[in-house]
Amino acid sequence: MEGTTSEVAESIAQVTNDVAGNVTHLYDTAISWVSALGLNLVSAVIVFFIGWFLIKGILSLAHRALERSSLGQELYTFILSVIRITLIVMLAITCAGMLEINVSSFITALGAAGLAVGLALQNSLTNLAGGVFILMTKPFSQGDFVDIGGLTGNVSEIQLVHTILLTADNKKVFIPNGDITSARIINYSAEKTRRLDLIFHIALVEDFVRAEQILMKTILDHPLSLKEPEPLVRVGSYADGTIQIECKVWVDTENYWALYYDLIEQGKKALDEAQIQLPGPANNMNVNVVQVPQAEKAAG
Repeated sequence: MEGTTSEVAESIAQVTNDVAGNVTHLYDTAISWVSALGLNLVSAVIVFFIGWFLIKGILSLAHRALERSSLGQELYTFILSVIRITLIVMLAITCAGMLEINVSSFITALGAAGLAVGLALQNSLTNLAGGVFILMTKPFSQGDFVDIGGLTGNVSEIQLVHTILLTADNKKVFIPNGDITSARIINYSAEKTRRLDLIFHIALVEDFVRAEQILMKTILDHPLSLKEPEPLVRVGSYADGTIQIECKVWVDTENYWALYYDLIEQGKKALDEAQIQLPGPANNMNVNVVQVPQAEKAAG
């Protein structure tokens, strides 16, 4: 009986010692893990705050540099956003690595998600790239009168995805920027001056030298016509039983249409007063045929 009791006591003591040893091991392991984690956590927090202040400094420098550049408001805002997101993601990955978090799978998943989004938004990304290209190269600016692939109007807005044109009859047209980069663009407002070309037709029997002098005087007397470069009034060709007199005069871009309509009216009136026969029907009614630049006629 005494032997059995002794064996039980020894077994209990052995179990107690094993439990105590396991608890001590677990405690030591937990203390080591918490100590290591705490050190890594403190290091990660320190790196995070240092990185955050560095990001703010880099963004501030980039903001000042972009403000001094010739880039538009939308473009440099977009560039700042890209820089900010890139730096924040890099900082987050660095801090996660310091906490011994496996970020390789996260980076792989992020790349796969980026590829899927890129394929889904391929057209939008093409338009976005086109918007960046337009804002950097500046083929036109807000307010310019342009012809984009045969569509004319004043540029109302230049967005990252679309460019908005306001047509002569007050319609808003949204053109994808991806289409603009491959289209033919004519910017009628790019230069301060433009050349106005008109053609007047007179009868073959008329004195074309006298008609040239009359039209030249009409041009020079107009206050909106520029005297330099010197206007040109010469016979251009003979066609359909008429003499075609070409008039080429330079004008400030903002006065183009005012001078255009004035010269049509005043040129006709001056030729009529000089009794120069103009091509017309058999009843000899004076009719003046003027060539109109069709690319811009609707904008007038």
